[in-house]
Amino acid sequence: MAAAIDVPDYFLNHPFTRAELVDAGISPRVLESSRFRRIHPRVWAHRDFVPSRADTVYAARLAMPPEARLSHESRLEVLGYPWPHVSRRVHFTIAGDLHLDLDGIFLHRTEVLPPCDDEGVTPAAAIVQMCAARSLLDVVKAGDWLLRHQHATREEIGEVARLHPWRPGAKGVRAVLPLLDGNAWALGESEVRVRLEAAGLPRPATNVPLYHGSVHLGTADLWLAQWRLAIEVEGQQHFVDPRQVESDVHRYAGYRRAGINYLQITKALRRQPRAMVTTVHRELVRLGYGGPPPRFGGRWHALLLPPGSKWR
Repeated sequence: MAAAIDVPDYFLNHPFTRAELVDAGISPRVLESSRFRRIHPRVWAHRDFVPSRADTVYAARLAMPPEARLSHESRLEVLGYPWPHVSRRVHFTIAGDLHLDLDGIFLHRTEVLPPCDDEGVTPAAAIVQMCAARSLLDVVKAGDWLLRHQHATREEIGEVARLHPWRPGAKGVRAVLPLLDGNAWALGESEVRVRLEAAGLPRPATNVPLYHGSVHLGTADLWLAQWRLAIEVEGQQHFVDPRQVESDVHRYAGYRRAGINYLQITKALRRQPRAMVTTVHRELVRLGYGGPPPRFGGRWHALLLPPGSKWR
């Protein structure tokens, strides 16, 4: 039996193309053995290689022609956007009528490419594309994140829609832009803020530093100044990280000394959106709010539809 051909570790731990193998001076005949498996046409990996999500995206990029640009939610994914349930498929957009049916890849075809950068379509263009299929709530959360991390501006997103009003998603941008807030630090903050506004309650300011005299007490995730109400959107770290727990204890004690009201929104409460909104409204009423109660009508239901869609 012939001895197995030695290959560099790179080819054991990454997806690769046949051309890369040849460039490394290795005979492509090694691919005929059972040591390697084909992931996509022209893309291979070692049989024992278990790809991460980043490897899956990289393999998809190797499989596509260079004219196909990474797009939609996949473009945000490579920026580090923390999709909770990212699509299994990797999205690309290409100008023209090329048809490719590859496992785990969705190729969108268009007459004219949207604005692009070295990685794919621009983040602003990706947001516009997402408006065609993702929910309004998902798009606003992603848009807040892009603005916060300076990957796009509100103006850039609007300009993409203005330049190509025929593009899928472009009309929906008008529903997204007024809801964006680049000062949101976490996706949970974006979600709570948007749900409160969709139910007709006052829109809170985001990440507002609070003081008692000259003493900085902390930063309120969401702040309703008229009622001196801080809404704290608490993630898992507020319960499992001892340092965070200690910090919260001192912060809330400071709030109480300063006469600042606060309401803690847990992850469990966020999973019950109507109950969450009702809880905030009840606290506002206790503090003197005399506005209308929450309304869970068309505007509320539209959060789960693509931007610009009407709930019936």
